[in-house]
Amino acid sequence: MRLAQLTLTLLAGALLTAAAPATAQNTDFQTWSSIGVKKKISKKLSVTVEEELRLYNNSTAFGKDNVSASATYNLHKKLRVGGGYRYSRVNNFDDGYSNAHRLMLNVTLRHKSESDIVFSLRERFQTDWSSAPHEYATMYLRHKLQAAYSSKEHPWGPYVNVEFSQSLNNPAQNGIDRIRAMAGCEYSLLKHFDVDFAWGYQYTNRPLKKAKKASILAIGITYGF
Repeated sequence: MRLAQLTLTLLAGALLTAAAPATAQNTDFQTWSSIGVKKKISKKLSVTVEEELRLYNNSTAFGKDNVSASATYNLHKKLRVGGGYRYSRVNNFDDGYSNAHRLMLNVTLRHKSESDIVFSLRERFQTDWSSAPHEYATMYLRHKLQAAYSSKEHPWGPYVNVEFSQSLNNPAQNGIDRIRAMAGCEYSLLKHFDVDFAWGYQYTNRPLKKAKKASILAIGITYGF
């Protein structure tokens, strides 16, 4: 119980911390929408293909289009591993459009409490490279802590999470340069569809680039079979 209370306190604190800078007038309002297909290959292995569209500039301009493919394998009921690839078409606005690629590897630790709350810690290593001018191949560690309600008796599952992005090879400075906090709910519809609604805040402060603050409305639909 103490671990659960501590985790929820940390998540709530991080959500408020991330929300504070996003209340400024120069905060962008972004809309992220996605549609995906998830196939369960076996009891332990599943694959997912997803298309995501992100709108920037108060959701009035195309920002980024992501197409990704990933796989997840359950090594243990408390341990999952996975990885994937993502292709992105990015609007650089002043510098036109560019193509971006990402490779990622994930390790997730999970613990389900007696009250049906699942606590998880996901560690991700990712590398990105882009055709945009003056860009370099980046490497990141992303630390994501989440608390989610999950029960077979209920079709809905509210959750809160916070994620910290840690740069590994920035020529100017390495460290935590992005914080993203989200609160949302997943809903199982007609057995095969999962609908996800979330609201969150993101603060990015990367060397050589302007600091960016954004509030995010995320909506996703996944078909599983």
